Amino acid sequence: MSLMSKDLFKSFVKSNNSHDLFDKIGETALDAVIDDSVLKDIPIIGTAISLYKAGDSIRANLFARKILAFLREIDDLSQDKRKLFIEENFTNQNDKEKISEIILSFIDNADRSQSCTYLGRAFKLYVLGCIDRRTYDLYCFALRRLSNYLIEQIHSYYRFEKSCGVERHAIHELASLGIIDILVTLQVFDEAQGLCQMPAHNNFGRLFYTNILVQDFS
Repeated sequence: MSLMSKDLFKSFVKSNNSHDLFDKIGETALDAVIDDSVLKDIPIIGTAISLYKAGDSIRANLFARKILAFLREIDDLSQDKRKLFIEENFTNQNDKEKISEIILSFIDNADRSQSCTYLGRAFKLYVLGCIDRRTYDLYCFALRRLSNYLIEQIHSYYRFEKSCGVERHAIHELASLGIIDILVTLQVFDEAQGLCQMPAHNNFGRLFYTNILVQDFS
């Protein structure tokens, strides 16, 4: 198991002040915010410190904010709950390595911290048993591909029970993620016929919106 994967799991178990640190980073130099006590509780932040010391302060701050955006979503989970989750779901090092690689890859490639907030919400639901591993993986897959534009389209579509409008450019992209369905009907216009594609709500899309996105629009 790689050092970063071990640090991620240690950070998952012990972190409890990610909210405060997230707010401070960006206002204060990274090395002024991160001390030995932080590195003890959130060792994955050590990666950001290494980048900072190497002179890559912009990437270091972004990486730190993305890690903290993920971790702050689980701040209110007890350490006992976190340890129990690991014991029940990751019985060997390979299991830990796989899921930590997914999380670290997502965080490293995310272009903004908000995406990592969404990932943290999904992971918290997984820890609490509200969703299973397959649904968590589907959420991760969708989150990797969602732009601000598509998120706005999901909000416009699911915020009301009877919403029916999705812009043409977004229909097939959202359908490929399983967030909406596409209904195809045969339309007759005078003597001509044509196929009409319309978006349709589905349970996965509604739950994804409710579980992951809706908090940011309330």
